[in-house]
Amino acid sequence: MKKYKINNKKGKVIAEVFLYFDYRKKNEKEFIKSILKETPFINSIGYAGFINKDWFLNNLLSYKIRVPSKSIDIVEICKIIEKTLLTYSKLLRRKIYIFVFPTKDEFISKKMGGVSGITIWKNTILIYINPKIKNWRRELKETVAHESAHILGNYYGQSTLRECFVYEGIAEHFREFFVGGKRAPWTKAVTKKESILLLKKLKNKLDSKSDKLYRGVFFGTGKYPLWVGYTIGYYIVEEYLKKQKNIDWDKIIKTKPRVILKEFLLDLNEKRTN
Repeated sequence: MKKYKINNKKGKVIAEVFLYFDYRKKNEKEFIKSILKETPFINSIGYAGFINKDWFLNNLLSYKIRVPSKSIDIVEICKIIEKTLLTYSKLLRRKIYIFVFPTKDEFISKKMGGVSGITIWKNTILIYINPKIKNWRRELKETVAHESAHILGNYYGQSTLRECFVYEGIAEHFREFFVGGKRAPWTKAVTKKESILLLKKLKNKLDSKSDKLYRGVFFGTGKYPLWVGYTIGYYIVEEYLKKQKNIDWDKIIKTKPRVILKEFLLDLNEKRTN
């Protein structure tokens, strides 16, 4: 495991990055064992955001962490993360912790450009990367920005469906604003019209914290299309941003999801009555 500190222009540490790319391990079991051993317990976040090593282990296994290739340049990975964070460093008022793991997860490689990330706990980002995928550098930059928005909005743990829609929408627009890039495929699961119809069907479930419902809406594990939740959130926040005279991300991220979604639904009702 290699650890890097990232400082802002004033010399303040804004992030600590932990990279797990020891290609010398013989097999997956030995590699994961080394990750568990080398990951420090940090009082504010535990083991990479997990309260104990058993939960951490389950995460590593579910994301198919594998022994990395010798050719991976971890300095390049860290530089991409650093450049991304410095783009919006003024918003980072708390030190964040980023853990980067090599993965051979098929869904991440084929559907997400080789990179995926989660905000598992406050101030904590986990990134899974397959640098053999062509566009991993771009995807890494965009993933870091997306997850940073979740950190700034304290979006982690169990949330309502309403909060999930809005915070995911904010994260994608935050990413587009600060690091650019094309619109992500998970924000185009259905058309805007279709997303509005689905939102209306889900109106009575907006306060639900059901994990089953969340996975169905965001990951297509039930009767909903894959990623439709991200698409709904993208359109909600898109309309909210259009009404802002100045894009103040510090203010936007702190705005309650209920307020943002309420404005969106009110606008829909006005358009329908006009």
